[in-house]
Amino acid sequence: MEPLYGLLTTLLVVYGLAADVSSNLVVVLPEKVNAVQGKKITLSCRIEAVPDLKLIQCSWERQLPSGKEIMAVFHSEYGTSIPAELANRVSFVTASAQDVSITLDVVNLADIGSYTCKVSTFPLGNAQASTYVNVLVEPKVYVSAGPAALLEGESESLVATCIAERGRPAAEVSWETELRGREETQSHDEPDGTASVHVRYMWEPHSSAQGKTLTCVVRHPALQTEFRIPYTLNIQFAPMVFIKGGEKNWYAGQTDVTIICGAQANPPVREYTWVRLDGQMPENVNIVTNRFAFTRPLELNDSGVYRCEATNDVGVRSHDLSIWVQGPSPPPSESTADRHSVQERLCWPIILALSPNIKTWGMRPLAPILLLPRPWWSYVPSRSAFPSPACCRCSEALWFLATHFSDEQRRSCRCSEPLHTVWVQFQHL
Repeated sequence: MEPLYGLLTTLLVVYGLAADVSSNLVVVLPEKVNAVQGKKITLSCRIEAVPDLKLIQCSWERQLPSGKEIMAVFHSEYGTSIPAELANRVSFVTASAQDVSITLDVVNLADIGSYTCKVSTFPLGNAQASTYVNVLVEPKVYVSAGPAALLEGESESLVATCIAERGRPAAEVSWETELRGREETQSHDEPDGTASVHVRYMWEPHSSAQGKTLTCVVRHPALQTEFRIPYTLNIQFAPMVFIKGGEKNWYAGQTDVTIICGAQANPPVREYTWVRLDGQMPENVNIVTNRFAFTRPLELNDSGVYRCEATNDVGVRSHDLSIWVQGPSPPPSESTADRHSVQERLCWPIILALSPNIKTWGMRPLAPILLLPRPWWSYVPSRSAFPSPACCRCSEALWFLATHFSDEQRRSCRCSEPLHTVWVQFQHL
């Protein structure tokens, strides 16, 4: 093949490429193309199918400030020619009589400009069409933390900055968050024609936001989807102290009394301290970090105000607990719930008649022994010499003896001495 510029000179003389005979022959789609820096772009140029039309030659030219530059030539007889400096970046897609599209690889900002596809045909002559290439530069996106740690109670502080650096055009940058802060946007142009955008997020730190996330969101035409970078808040705050086990009623003689001090803090608590505010710390107490335990039964003089102090690198906070030790704990009483739970149980009434010839048991004559449902009756345990207790449960039923006492006596009788006498209480629940 003869040299490129020799070939082009011959073609220009023979076919007169400068003549613009018919602009309807060439279709370049689209009229404007957005290319992404560093990636490949296709410049489309198709020739309309016309009967008996023959493509003789096609050339691609680029308009530069210094003039026109020939990028590629396709000739129906001599094939393709591409300048050496563009050979590794420019190529024809198919190079046919109907399609002379080219690809431009590794696009950069220097490729911005107007590109023209020129064709020479027989018998209709010459035609051309142009497209404009715009180069987009994908921004470098990152998040930069504020210059200092976020401390609860401080005034408005810089939390973080969302940065979209050296994009073309300038990126759209914002913060997505539930916090009630505000944004500060700064943008400036770079020498190479790109732009950088910095969006700072300002907010008054509060411990309630510890661990929450705000998101840097960047939108740019070079990005297929929006770019999102989550940023987790790290708020430092003094301990928020609480005490477990301090909600009880305290009684003299009570054992296994342990109080636990806890705290939410960032950074974590490094020291717990227990003190008594209204007197000396009692003897026989065991304090291990956040645990305060009496190693003996409680005494009345243990009543007082106790303070747990928690310390971290931010500060010291405390929580006070008032302990009032009352007299000995009262005996447990049957609650209404216990009685109801018993009353819900069912035992079938059974009447057992003793043999008539049995006249005495202990020191009194006996009537029939009755087994009645437990929900109907209560009893007082007997200390009699009955083979089994005179008043007892059996399958949740009550055994009791009905004596020959009068009604008044039955209403008031109770278990009593001597042991050989059986007394029964008739008390409706």
